[in-house]
Amino acid sequence: MAADPRPKGREDNMADTAMPTDEERATARHYLMRFEADTVRSRPLWIRLIIEFLGTFVLVTVAAGAGVINHYAGGNPVSRTAAVIAPGAVVMAMIYAWGPLSGLHNNPAVNSIGHNAALAVGATVALLGLFASPISGASMNPARSLGPDIVSTDFTGWWVYIVGPLIGAAIAVIVIGAVRGLPNKEERAAAEGDALPLRAGRRSG
Repeated sequence: MAADPRPKGREDNMADTAMPTDEERATARHYLMRFEADTVRSRPLWIRLIIEFLGTFVLVTVAAGAGVINHYAGGNPVSRTAAVIAPGAVVMAMIYAWGPLSGLHNNPAVNSIGHNAALAVGATVALLGLFASPISGASMNPARSLGPDIVSTDFTGWWVYIVGPLIGAAIAVIVIGAVRGLPNKEERAAAEGDALPLRAGRRSG
């Protein structure tokens, strides 16, 4: 049978390119399984320590950086809105990037992992910052407030930023335990950067 001399239309070209070949599907499955295995495998303690240190350092730098920039640049180029959204955005980005390595807590009150945690934690930091920053600065993290206090040797009201997160964390644990139950052993291990078992359907192949 002779080939159709008519040029292929847009629909034909889309059909040719939309359907992946068996080889492409196999390659995609291979890399997906490698990514999943790398994501859930256990990490040594020293890697977790490095990631948590770097994550906390970046968070404090971004959160306190707005005040430093405004002080030295003059004219308040970083608005309050930008100053409180930036920490939420950087937390979200770091959980996506580094979460599988250590759980990326940065804050002792966070016992959540995964992409949903990135969205939830990042959005919470930004929204509570918008709401409460005029009153207390809304650091929500002892490291966020105590770090700059130690550098500046100004410890005015330091206890608020320790007692507040502790009480908030206790209330959160009670609420979460009542709503969805406390995490099991595997979930607690995963939140600390330990391994999660692969689902049975993806262990083979």
